[in-house]
Amino acid sequence: MQSLMKQLLPAQQLWFARLCIGAIQADGVVRLSEFEYFSRLASLLSATQEREELVKQVESGEPLSVEIKPPAGLAREILPQIFVELGRICLVDDNLSATETTYLRKISQAFGFSPIYEAQLMDWCLEGLNWRQDRLDLCGLTPHRGRVPVHQLSQSQRIWYAELLISALNQGHPTRMEMSFLQGALGFLEDPAQRARLSRMIDQGERPELGEVPQIKPEFIRLALAEALALLGLSEGGQTAGYLARLVQVTGLPKERVEEISDWLDQGLQWTATGRDLAQCGEFV
Repeated sequence: MQSLMKQLLPAQQLWFARLCIGAIQADGVVRLSEFEYFSRLASLLSATQEREELVKQVESGEPLSVEIKPPAGLAREILPQIFVELGRICLVDDNLSATETTYLRKISQAFGFSPIYEAQLMDWCLEGLNWRQDRLDLCGLTPHRGRVPVHQLSQSQRIWYAELLISALNQGHPTRMEMSFLQGALGFLEDPAQRARLSRMIDQGERPELGEVPQIKPEFIRLALAEALALLGLSEGGQTAGYLARLVQVTGLPKERVEEISDWLDQGLQWTATGRDLAQCGEFV
């Protein structure tokens, strides 16, 4: 995402951001995961005032009229990259509705993609959907399962939850967007000393050691694990077998899940690599 934004002029960035809002609103529901994703995307926009207005637009849920035709002067070679990012956004909520599929196909046609290339892109989106939903199966969850209800957690439970999320993504060289995920994990900690401790670990690229889970509802543990796996899927490798074994141990999953999670992460790496390849080999009518 960050490399794509650097290739766009400020006006082109705003056009792309509006396309993203169209993708988020395509199914008629703006979920928290989509709003958070767009907020992080908006942090990359050069235009500060427009950034705030677009975030408010998503937050309000009011439909936005979107011009999907590429602006004049935008290099055609960038269009496949833009489509791939739109596909990712449609999958953020672990769903790909019929209206989202229709929206993506309209984008493809407006961009002038060939029918064969469009089919490859849509197949890639479906593969991503299956991959994301496999994560929920690993955690014993169903789609639209909600999020960890932080307001119901005690302070010790919140610390464990924050450490879990930070450990899942902190590889020492997080991107700007990943850093936003990491800093967000600190937002629900009330203790300034704990926030400072974990902030130092983020800055220094240290991974918190996963401690035993405080007494907490099993459902909340599964939800937290699903969020941690989503972050692991962003990190593109670097997960040791020891870390995955500890992750499975503290969350109470069967030991065989270590290999299953490792395989799932490998599938995600392959899916991401395929998306990069598709973004570099666009075919036009």
